[in-house]
Amino acid sequence: MQKIGIVDKAWLALILTRMLVEPHLLKAARFMLSLSQDDLAKEAKLSIRTIHKLEAGGRGLSLSSLEAVRRVLEARGIVFLGKTESMGPGFRVTHAISDSWQYVPPESDPPG
Repeated sequence: MQKIGIVDKAWLALILTRMLVEPHLLKAARFMLSLSQDDLAKEAKLSIRTIHKLEAGGRGLSLSSLEAVRRVLEARGIVFLGKTESMGPGFRVTHAISDSWQYVPPESDPPG
């Protein structure tokens, strides 16, 4: 078995961080984009069942399926963020998405 050097380990860590996305973040990102599981499945060229299993954290799914979903979400403006020492994993959105948001003020309480 071949040993992995320091540079190779750093590269491998970067690749895995880039590819592996927490299942609950996939679902949250999909909701943020107002995508249905069906729409995401079609764009990623996967079955709806695969999308459901990915979002539920199902085991035995291929990295290529995860990568296909991640690519679709990123192409639509999601930027996944890896875990740091002080913060957990998450995602941000591009200006293209946030600039389209409209502020909806909360409804005021009826006079009591």
